[in-house]
Amino acid sequence: MPLFVLHDGRMISASGHIDGFSSTLIHPFHALPHMLPPPLRPGDRIVVIAPASAPRDVERYRRGIEVLRRIYEIDVLYEPEEATSPHGYLSAPDARRLADLQSALADPDAKALIATRGGYGCLRILDDLWTEAESFPPKWVIGYSDLTALQMALYARRGWASLSGPVVTEWAKMSTDSITNGSASASPDAWQNADTGDLDAAAAFHRIASSKEGQLPLAADLPVLSGRGVARGPLLGGNLSVFVNLIGTDFLPDLAGAILVLEDVGEAPYRVDRMLTHLHLAGCLDELAGVILGSFRPGDATPPTLTMDEVLQDRFSNRPYPVVRGLAYGHILPRLTLPFGAPAELRVERSTASLHVDMQRSDASVA
Repeated sequence: MPLFVLHDGRMISASGHIDGFSSTLIHPFHALPHMLPPPLRPGDRIVVIAPASAPRDVERYRRGIEVLRRIYEIDVLYEPEEATSPHGYLSAPDARRLADLQSALADPDAKALIATRGGYGCLRILDDLWTEAESFPPKWVIGYSDLTALQMALYARRGWASLSGPVVTEWAKMSTDSITNGSASASPDAWQNADTGDLDAAAAFHRIASSKEGQLPLAADLPVLSGRGVARGPLLGGNLSVFVNLIGTDFLPDLAGAILVLEDVGEAPYRVDRMLTHLHLAGCLDELAGVILGSFRPGDATPPTLTMDEVLQDRFSNRPYPVVRGLAYGHILPRLTLPFGAPAELRVERSTASLHVDMQRSDASVA
């Protein structure tokens, strides 16, 4: 049974009890090897893929490609014209989406892959990806929502880190000045304020993707739902609706000792309750180092109903590890870019918490 550490340094059992006293814990650092792809620099080659759904706004997709081309060398495998005639709710048939993904992963000159959008479809092509993917060098896979399936699969099967960050269509209105001028420093406090009018999301993305630093601050002043102390482990998770569908597959990472990050939008409280209960019953919440909750902006709910706050409190308030809220990533602006798979530290002090990631690369991850 794993041991945990109290914030004052005392060792206790995984049950969270010592001499009849229950307290907040730290899980030891996660042992799963991870590979951070090389830092992403202006001029690097990025391949645009559509492994899930097609962009709904073709002109916005086209503008997003144009903006990205101001910074990077962009190779588009899914042309804007193709988005006018998608394959139902998929951008293209499975065989085409799989071939594009394999081609992009195998491209020796590509440093990253970026998705057109989320939607649905990544789960359908995971099974057939691995006959080729075993020899692919690590690359950043950029996106969120449905890309959760691909990003978690790459971590589970290969140890790759990935970037939960803006898809192509969301680059259409971004400012690239701070990147092209060589200044990509944005305040973590500013990233957390979704109402900031001049938020430079492109700089926030580039600061993470290009980092060669060790400890890098990601967020500050996160509200605490429960627990205290310091949690250390790989940052894993994504969109709850997609993540929960990995349970029972070979593509769900080992979550023991991980800091689990979850968000979802448009789901009624009872649906979020059902998915979190599924995670609980499957044991996915048992040996975590900590939990970070993003936005759970609810969809329509027919009375009588619990509030979303009540659902989250009910599932997480008595966990033997730190649980915090308010991380603005994924579907919610400003879509803070998160390096899933990177070692992270969640530090809870009184009523607020801070999050840091370690972007230091091993020799294997940059080979």
